[in-house]
Amino acid sequence: MNIAAAMAGDQELLLALRQNLRRMMQASPLMDAQGYMWDVEHLYRKILAEIN
Repeated sequence: MNIAAAMAGDQELLLALRQNLRRMMQASPLMDAQGYMWDVEHLYRKILAEIN
């Protein structure tokens, strides 16, 4: 069965997402810009250390 179609028909799931999605996204690593930038900078430093 198509997962998206099944989820779209699940009224309880949709209600839970509507009520909690903002909070879930705020707690997500996707919204951690400072942590993301630290990870990127750390990787750049690691790459530069390997080159030199």
